[in-house]
Amino acid sequence: MTSLSELFGEHPLDFSNSEVSGALLITLYFIEDVHIIKPTHVALEKEVAMDALADSSYHHPVVWDHLLKHAVDQGLFDEESSDTVFTMETCLDLLKFLSIPDGNSSVLSSCTLLEAAAIYHEKDVIGGLLSFFKAFDVCGGSIEPLPRLLITIIHFLVLDSENSPMVDSICLLGECPHMYSTFIYKHRLLEIALCVIIRGMNGSAHAQLSFFQHESHIKDLHNLGIIRGICVSIVQSSFLPQSILLPLASIAPDHPEWPKILTTLHSPDAKYSADKYKFTLIDPGHSEISMKKDLKEVVNILTEYVMEAKNEFNQASRSSSPHIEPKALCESCWSKWRQKLENPHTDVEEAVV
Repeated sequence: MTSLSELFGEHPLDFSNSEVSGALLITLYFIEDVHIIKPTHVALEKEVAMDALADSSYHHPVVWDHLLKHAVDQGLFDEESSDTVFTMETCLDLLKFLSIPDGNSSVLSSCTLLEAAAIYHEKDVIGGLLSFFKAFDVCGGSIEPLPRLLITIIHFLVLDSENSPMVDSICLLGECPHMYSTFIYKHRLLEIALCVIIRGMNGSAHAQLSFFQHESHIKDLHNLGIIRGICVSIVQSSFLPQSILLPLASIAPDHPEWPKILTTLHSPDAKYSADKYKFTLIDPGHSEISMKKDLKEVVNILTEYVMEAKNEFNQASRSSSPHIEPKALCESCWSKWRQKLENPHTDVEEAVV
């Protein structure tokens, strides 16, 4: 391949005073050649990367990798810097890209900077995300970084579910978005985290997730307060529960804590029962009574899913077949919940089991 030096000889390309932006600017910072004089209005690769993040620009992953090597050293993923890239939206995207199986990343011909960061700078990305959620990191350095991040996110999502509004944890991170946006963020974070955990348990190519096969770590998820908090978040978000409850139920459905958790949630007098939960955020048009009935319904759906997943797990174990993901239930509690949300005029009580 002909180099730029051979092409231009003693005639440099001077972009020093040019207001270059977008893909050309990114490309210029990728090329290392004495005949390329780069724009002076952008001093650091970190600035180029920040602009690319804001524009959701696409480029070749190798170009991104070159840019990121310098931008990361300049503090691109330093959560405590004044111009940090970390927002709830960024965290969602980074976690989504981290969850992509390893084999899929090598075939990309173009991608966003966040995708490239997850591919080439996974350690830096995970470290930045752990710093972003540091108030909820209970594992320390005792386990591998990615599983540690997933558990930290689970704690972030439900740690405040006992007495505080679910929105509080986002405010602790320095963001105060609209309440509905908060629930969307939490719902999507939980979906992604649960799916990554399942992939790790079912033999993902990602070796770091193999620890989830060990029961001592699953206890971080199979915890009464955590499970009830997840159910509460579903009620407060008004999302259809299937996308959360199906993967949740399929994570070790034979775990010995499940019967205890479900029994307690259904028990009217137990401290952590659905009956005892006090909603501090009441949706417009609803009452605490109606939301509590919704919570009981979500618990009923979860119970059905866990029983279904456990039966399939036992059948697979007896036949020595690979674990089968639980099928979506097409009737009973789930169908009632779907009908209720599809018809906003339906009385809440009509859909309660």
